[in-house]
Amino acid sequence: KPTSVFPGSKRDLSFTVGADVLYAQIEEAVRSRGGAELQQLELVDKFTGAGVAPGKQSLTIRLHFGLGERTLKDAEVVSAVERVLEELSRRFGAALR
Repeated sequence: KPTSVFPGSKRDLSFTVGADVLYAQIEEAVRSRGGAELQQLELVDKFTGAGVAPGKQSLTIRLHFGLGERTLKDAEVVSAVERVLEELSRRFGAALR
């Protein structure tokens, strides 16, 4: 794909989920609810240990949003992030950190 001339937007989300939840499951859930404006998703950090409850893991993901034909409005990005968070909470009991 050619590079867009319109600026994108990035959001980092840090949350805890059960230690048995695989990143592939997280990725599938995020992509299913991120909408057309979600261009890329990456795992930034995975942590277990001090500060994270036993049986849990802390994940930080970076969401890249954008459209090729225009700049997204902040409300559109906020809406997409809210959909993603609702899905992660519903499927995995994710809790923001």
